[in-house]
Amino acid sequence: EPGAQQLEALLSAPGTCRQRLEGAFLTEIEKQSASDLRLYNEMYHLALSKPRVRQLLSTYNARYQHTIAALLEQGVVRGELRPTDSSVAAFAFQFVFDGLMQNLLLLPSNFNAPVVLHLVFDMLFDGLAV
Repeated sequence: EPGAQQLEALLSAPGTCRQRLEGAFLTEIEKQSASDLRLYNEMYHLALSKPRVRQLLSTYNARYQHTIAALLEQGVVRGELRPTDSSVAAFAFQFVFDGLMQNLLLLPSNFNAPVVLHLVFDMLFDGLAV
């Protein structure tokens, strides 16, 4: 997931809600190495048995979801998106990103994550369209 500080910076960045959010997700996916992905997966695995790791991830995820919800609310205010429960929508975006990150190591080398992410954003933003 894009870092919480990176996401928070998107709140004041130029562009539409979609441009800012999709750009942040794409940048994060493109810079991931195999070791980064293994660490990402290991953190979630450790959270199952280590309360401290679970608490750290829960705190991070809450901040992450809050920031995405605020970004989506900006989209509503600007007339880019229809009114919706932004916290539920933010959860959906996190699910998409987490699922992609957790599976990147298992996918064939010719899998085009940026194209797939763009198509998923099409579906999510079509559902949020005015």
